[in-house]
Amino acid sequence: AGTRDFKAACADCYQTLLKTCTWSECAKEERTCTFKTCTEALSTPEFQVAPFDWTPDVRLEIFGSTRQGTALMCSDLDVRMSFEQFSVHGQERQLKYLRGVAAAPGPRFEVLQTIVARLPLLRLRFDGWLEVDLTMGDSAVEGPWIDKSVIRLLAASVDAGATQFVQLVKAFSKTHKLVDAYNGFLNSTSWTCLAMTFLQEEGCLPPLKLVEDCSKAALWPVRLTIGLISRFFAFMERSGHKPHRVSLQHGDVRSTRHRNRDGGAAHPLFVQHPEKDGVNLASALSFEGWRQTVEKCTWARQHLVPSQGSTDLRKAVQDVFGIRSASISVPACVDGVPVEATEPPRKRLCREEAEHVPDCSTGSPTS
Repeated sequence: AGTRDFKAACADCYQTLLKTCTWSECAKEERTCTFKTCTEALSTPEFQVAPFDWTPDVRLEIFGSTRQGTALMCSDLDVRMSFEQFSVHGQERQLKYLRGVAAAPGPRFEVLQTIVARLPLLRLRFDGWLEVDLTMGDSAVEGPWIDKSVIRLLAASVDAGATQFVQLVKAFSKTHKLVDAYNGFLNSTSWTCLAMTFLQEEGCLPPLKLVEDCSKAALWPVRLTIGLISRFFAFMERSGHKPHRVSLQHGDVRSTRHRNRDGGAAHPLFVQHPEKDGVNLASALSFEGWRQTVEKCTWARQHLVPSQGSTDLRKAVQDVFGIRSASISVPACVDGVPVEATEPPRKRLCREEAEHVPDCSTGSPTS
């Protein structure tokens, strides 16, 4: 069965990518060290508040995938710094404090780069492996609602398969360096929204506007199969043919006009903020970045379709997701296409349940 084969191909996934317990412990330790580093770095006379003789009290907030519960071992840790006494607005003022931290990072941090953008960012590395993105402000540009919306939707799913699917999609984007808003690619939040909107279309997650009233009995469980993953990549390809608008709130993807109201080319992808209709979470995405992303999704879908008699699904999974795994068997093929990829989700799920395919939400692969 496809679920068993895919789980076998991802046999080391839960050890190499999804070590959330170990990763979370390191993240907690990092937060303590970051607080100490920021406090000490900003306690110099340069940062004293005139006419007083005190320096600001640092406040840190972790957001993004760590808070959402979708972090990978290779994920960055997103940390937002603010002060108890006052807010810091404006790029130059925020850069002043970030550069102050960069000037005295402490023994456990390595400064990688300071990115000057609308929202400045200081990129650090903690203990030689955990990358930390430090920004400033009382809240992220998109606000705290994104994390809350993701948490609410994943909590509404039938099992942990939805979270694991989001993590696999993020593993793909990380492996192929498709997560980089500062260089014209999608940010991590947009990848999460795309993965969850796809699951909404599959009937595995409810629209956000109906999440409180939706019964789990009306939803399908998420089975991690080659068919499901292949359909996601096909979903990405379709979204790349013309401009599209993605909405977690409504649980759908709609094509839009090629031209905007001013006659210029429309943005290639509009990932709607869960609570703010006019805010595009993928606003930094460039046409070239989107073209490369769609091309890589096409490659991934084709790469995961083994030829008749092929026994190398293990290597295909490793290439696509960056996962090392043990030897596996290949699902039955029809004209070179895995059975799951040719079936609609409802029929596929009924067949898998009839075959007593084990639930993939346990977090431990079957042999």
